Amino acid sequence: MPTDRKAAYRASTFKMIDANAITAGTEETVWTPQSGSKIRLLGWCLSASAATAIEFQDSAASGTVIAQTPLLAIAGVHNSPDLGDGIVLSAADGTLELDVTANATISGMVWGIEEPS
Repeated sequence: MPTDRKAAYRASTFKMIDANAITAGTEETVWTPQSGSKIRLLGWCLSASAATAIEFQDSAASGTVIAQTPLLAIAGVHNSPDLGDGIVLSAADGTLELDVTANATISGMVWGIEEPS
């Protein structure tokens, strides 16, 4: 009998992003895990105040994009695609960072779980 792969990963952590102004090229931390844990990003729902793409980065690999939204229209909203088992950040205590391709104020939420490393 097939198993539901989603059953293994149910979001338990939700991080709100309340109108954070982000300058393009300057990463902003949106999720810091508990000590000794890794983040598994399972999804997001985000909007931007300007036409921009939102980039997700792993602090352990600064500047490396691990996921990105399409180019959003002003006040456009993007819901994450199905990320399967999610995106696991590479290092224990690594933070999830957001950057933008054009200066914008970002609002919304990201979610996932924190796993012991």
